Order: sequence, then structure tokens, then C-alpha cells
Amino acid sequence: MEGDGSQAAFGTPSDPQHNPGKMFIGGLSWQTSPDSLRDYFNTFGEIRECMVMRDPTTKRSRGFGFVTFADAASVDTVLAQPHHELDSKMIDPKVAFPRRSQLKTHFLFGWLSSLLQLFLLHDKSDAKFGGGFSRAVRDYWQSRKENDKRRE
Repeated sequence: MEGDGSQAAFGTPSDPQHNPGKMFIGGLSWQTSPDSLRDYFNTFGEIRECMVMRDPTTKRSRGFGFVTFADAASVDTVLAQPHHELDSKMIDPKVAFPRRSQLKTHFLFGWLSSLLQLFLLHDKSDAKFGGGFSRAVRDYWQSRKENDKRRE
């Protein structure tokens, strides 16, 4: 999974369904590797999958990862311990839950974005009425682009 730079992992990709043995691990050090994450959590139980999420462009750690235990009871063992330290940094393990609303959100905003682009590209009001709503929206997005360029 390291080929695309988005993550470094051990094991196979898990189901998109909720897995009671899966944990989100926040607060990871930039130096934490999947090996060190696996070594730390192996003390709590057998690990099926272990990954440190990475930025696809820079390949740098995003500061969080996931661990999936073979036995869901291992999650309770981890949560029973109040403090966890890895690579000289306090980490924050939590039960992982699937992001169910992501598909609906992408569909909704993708649809609205497509509709807005269609409206802006095919609006005839520029010629007849001096711009109207579409010109205002176009001007707004143009100013946002210019502001973003100035910030870079």
C-alpha cells in the first residue's frame, strides 16, 4: 500500500463494515513507523492489520494510524490502560468507527458542483442582462482563486 504514498501498512485492507477489533491511533510522532506501531500494540494481542497514514504527496506521516486486532477483546485491554506512549509521545487510541456519511456528502457536493458549473458555463444572462447571479458567483470564485494564490 505504500506505492501510492497514502499509507504504510501490514496485512490486508479491511472491510468497509464496522470491525470491533479496529482502533484509531491518534497523536503519532512523525517518526512512528508501521513496525514500531505493530511492536507496541502486539503486547495487547495479535494484530491482523497495522497502518500509519501518510500524505500522498510528501509521503510524510499524517500523525495517525489504525490497528486491527484479531480478537476484539484486545481493544478493551488497550482502552483499560490510561496512558500510552510511543516514540516519546503520548498517543490516543480509540475505537474506530466507519465514516458512513462520506458517500452521501461526496455525492451531494459533487452533484451541486456539477450543476453550478453547468449553470455558469451555459448561462446566457451575461449577454442579455449584464451578468446576474452567475456573474456574481463567477466573480466570487475568481476572487477566492486570487486570494489563494497570494497566500502561497
